[in-house]
Amino acid sequence: MSVQKQLTIHDCHNRPITALGYHPARREFLTGFEASNDGTVIVWTPGATVLDRIVQLGNPVFSMAINHRRRQLVCGFKQQVSVFSLNEKSEPGHHVINIKDSFTDHQHKDIVSCVVCLDTRVYTAGYDRKLIIFDTASYPDSKDLIVVHRISNAHDAGITNMLLVRQQESTRLLTGSFDKTVRVWSQDGQLIQKLTHFPGIITGLCYVPSVSVIWITSGTAYPAFYDTKFGLSIGVVAKMNFSFFPPQAKVFNYMLVIAIRELNQKLGSASHHQLVVWRYNKRGSITTLCTTHPVECLTFTQKNPMFVFSGHSDGTMIKWEQTHSSNFIYSKEIFHIPASEIHSQKKGKRSKSVKSNKYPILTADRTPHLSKSISLKKGDMSTEDKYLDNQNWMVGITSFLCLHKMQLHTLYPLSSIVASSIKKEKKASVTGRKSCLEARRCSTLQADKKSLFVEELDLLVLSAENGNIYLWGFDSFQSSILHMMPSKKKMQWEKMKMSLAQLEDDNIPISIPNQVAGLICKKVLKRHIHTVSAMAVINKESEYKTIYLLSGGWDRKLCVWDLQNGCLQDIFSNSDLESWNELKEVACDEAILDLAYSPKRNEFAYCSSDRLIYIRKFSPVGKEMKLMNVLQGHEAEITCIIWHSLKDKWITGSEDGTIRIWNEGGTYCEQVLATTAAVNCLCIDQVNGCVVAGVSDTVSVFDLESFLQVQSNVGHTDSIRSIIHIPERQQYISASWDKTIRMWKAY
Repeated sequence: MSVQKQLTIHDCHNRPITALGYHPARREFLTGFEASNDGTVIVWTPGATVLDRIVQLGNPVFSMAINHRRRQLVCGFKQQVSVFSLNEKSEPGHHVINIKDSFTDHQHKDIVSCVVCLDTRVYTAGYDRKLIIFDTASYPDSKDLIVVHRISNAHDAGITNMLLVRQQESTRLLTGSFDKTVRVWSQDGQLIQKLTHFPGIITGLCYVPSVSVIWITSGTAYPAFYDTKFGLSIGVVAKMNFSFFPPQAKVFNYMLVIAIRELNQKLGSASHHQLVVWRYNKRGSITTLCTTHPVECLTFTQKNPMFVFSGHSDGTMIKWEQTHSSNFIYSKEIFHIPASEIHSQKKGKRSKSVKSNKYPILTADRTPHLSKSISLKKGDMSTEDKYLDNQNWMVGITSFLCLHKMQLHTLYPLSSIVASSIKKEKKASVTGRKSCLEARRCSTLQADKKSLFVEELDLLVLSAENGNIYLWGFDSFQSSILHMMPSKKKMQWEKMKMSLAQLEDDNIPISIPNQVAGLICKKVLKRHIHTVSAMAVINKESEYKTIYLLSGGWDRKLCVWDLQNGCLQDIFSNSDLESWNELKEVACDEAILDLAYSPKRNEFAYCSSDRLIYIRKFSPVGKEMKLMNVLQGHEAEITCIIWHSLKDKWITGSEDGTIRIWNEGGTYCEQVLATTAAVNCLCIDQVNGCVVAGVSDTVSVFDLESFLQVQSNVGHTDSIRSIIHIPERQQYISASWDKTIRMWKAY
């Protein structure tokens, strides 16, 4: 869910706004501002028109809240709290509140900056650092506030904001202060938690119930977030994970903010005497991950911990992992192409062939940031220290332990070993940095195009524009570090596993899988001479004893690779051509743009820029790939094709703005779905069987029962290049040329 800017009210006061409120019974906004010697309360309708203007309060209004149980408006002034009766049935010409029917309390000695109400209780806090809990009398004609609990030094400085969060499990009170901290209290006034390290004075607190997140504003263009589910501060991450603020809104420094659940809106005040109204969009993205380059492809792992991999136009690959502490935070690790591949491309060299001169040698180059080795104290073993961008979080073993609030050095002093090794190998470190910078400068030579993850082999397959296919695997050495711990450390690890066993209900692994280790580039498959734009995996579930990779590209060739052995199996060969010629290994007239495999029929289909779809019988022997059918119907380039395993259909998307559904045998088109723009990518919702399409910059979901569009998600600003569906999270994830990866709620 995202928030979109709905309207801006300019110059609603001639002084900065000091208080915001909402009357749900009357569906009215209330704002207050500081004047020289008097205060004003303005009542707004949801349509941003002034309904009532109350000017007889006599003092500046600094805070306000409505007590629904007592039908009262509670206002905070300087050194006093005043309670006014609400006139629910006011007629035109009469004020919303009854000024004469009011009473005042003088417990505070400075400005009362915040007021909240819960049932019969009133919570107030102010610049005098006091947090006071009042109870309103229930007997008739009573005009008094009874002090239930008083905290004289709730913060180290004046309290600027307060928020009451009422959930099914518990009720919490949050206060923000000039001391740049937020403190969490129980409803009885007991301190639960202290949140620190905010960039400025806390100016606003707002609870978003739809995502169970609290917005914390501190005079900046982006809020910080507090996850009420886990009780953790997410941090200032709006730039990375939220699409709430469009670029034109970044000029505002937001001060006050409130959520209006009934209207599905949020009201905020900016530093320029303005009110901004935001509306929650249920079709908006749940989370937005920002990158520095356009994103070309996506894939993910099904095992825990679950990773999402993205390939980018600069040739880099990023591994994303959702943290256990929050559903909105993703750690990332950036990987670059092997250094030897860069030098090979710069010099224009082709890889040498084996003796048969038919298949190229498969190289096993590690990434340039894996070139520095370190020596362990036990034995003569060595590992390769990864280069991590200083803006990224630590991943691998360190990340796994930190997510469970454990410190790595308490289990195994690996960090001290790395530090001592770096001192000893300073020259190697400088060389490693240079090669890494070289990789970044030259990575534009090969943009990533397609990606797949093979679960059986824990292998990430990534194709590139230079015709290479890179096989990334998890570093087996790092995953075995814990097994080589001293006996005392092993005992500590066993104790930690026992403590983690309590978290089984949350699907948190209590054993160390291979995915905990970092990725290394294990092999590079070289046979294509141009961009590899299509790939499909033939698993062991088929009639074969090994796992094959089928690839196609702009060179119009089809290659079959044995992934288990890491070698080229065969190349498509046209059996109709008896003697050898230059067209014998060509599978179609123009570039192959995408391909898909049908396990049920043991057939694969590939689409081409010649507007045709070719269906062939799969065989690891190239000359036995018999042509079964050729499909025609699209009026422009066919950009994507998938096999719908739930419906047993072939589905294609094209730049002509249509999605075509073909029968199982590929003999005719059953249905044509019209869209509003070019279709760039497709995927299948594995739960309900819907087709999810990237139509230009929009995610569109089509129901194959009614053949209607049932959901549309808008947020990207450029073409969507890849879409995946994660059933376990009930999410669609899309990647775009706008340099973002967005998560959407599945249909």
